[in-house]
Amino acid sequence: VERPTPSVTAIQSSRENDETGTTTTSVNIEDDVLLPEGTCASDELPKSNTGRKILELAIPALGALLIDPLLTLADTAFVGKFSESPYELAGMGSATALLTFSFYIFNFLCTATTPLVAAKRSAGREKEAIGVGGQALSLAFVLGATLSVTLIAFRYPLLDLMGSSVSGEDATGYAVDFLTIRALAAPAVFCISASTGILRGYLDTKTPIFILFVANVVNFLLDVALIVFAGLGPAGAAIATTTAEWISALLFLSVLAGKLPSADGELGRKEGSEGQKTVAITPSLSVPPWEEVRPLVVASSSVFLRTSILQLFLSTSAALAARGVDMPGGAA
Repeated sequence: VERPTPSVTAIQSSRENDETGTTTTSVNIEDDVLLPEGTCASDELPKSNTGRKILELAIPALGALLIDPLLTLADTAFVGKFSESPYELAGMGSATALLTFSFYIFNFLCTATTPLVAAKRSAGREKEAIGVGGQALSLAFVLGATLSVTLIAFRYPLLDLMGSSVSGEDATGYAVDFLTIRALAAPAVFCISASTGILRGYLDTKTPIFILFVANVVNFLLDVALIVFAGLGPAGAAIATTTAEWISALLFLSVLAGKLPSADGELGRKEGSEGQKTVAITPSLSVPPWEEVRPLVVASSSVFLRTSILQLFLSTSAALAARGVDMPGGAA
């Protein structure tokens, strides 16, 4: 006779062992609910989705890393295709190497912010997590403004250090124009980095992809208008990229402030979220005490040192290459 597969309902009961005095747990088998044939009770327990969750976070993050360099690649491609002289691309190359070094050594704004925000949230201290995010945004704007002033004030010696003078005066002129305009985007670039770190701390790696996609579309359209039709060369490329990066920064800030919906996670305004409290993160206008910003500064310093050493080697190689290759008329 075929018997139905019983369900297992754990009912904890205790009985005292007469000889040992220990307590044992008994399990009663009841026939109130039937399990599918070939399964056991442990199969019905929830399973860990850690691996799947990691992939859901990692794949969009990887996509954002792949999209990010497309701004520079598009600028280089348009200038190389439609430039009237080799000096345009030579000057732009020297300025780009300097900007890459200057921007990437501050990527701790993303890599250090993410674990700090995530740690506060995992401990249930949501208010402190919001505070860390606000501090990161404020630090991004301060460092960005400082870098902008530094690059513009010392543009000639810095470009000479990168080897632009070897390429000739024309190349140096294009490099100065490109660097001056692109330096204005430093606060926006750092804001994007800090915002990405905050979103990752809230398990949102999809929103940056959408925003960076919009930035690349804007940059492409402006490259066509300013380089192909207006013939502005490196200056047009710098205007296009700077505009796209500021638009991206404003979009990130709008999402963090709850003005725009996010693609995933808990940040940003959600459809049908009336009556629900929106998590909003904005730059902190007050100077926090050292105890509050110390974790961010300590975590940032080690990442800053590591990145500085790496970028120093890359930039030195670019400068040596610019000084070691001669073109007719002195351009490199």
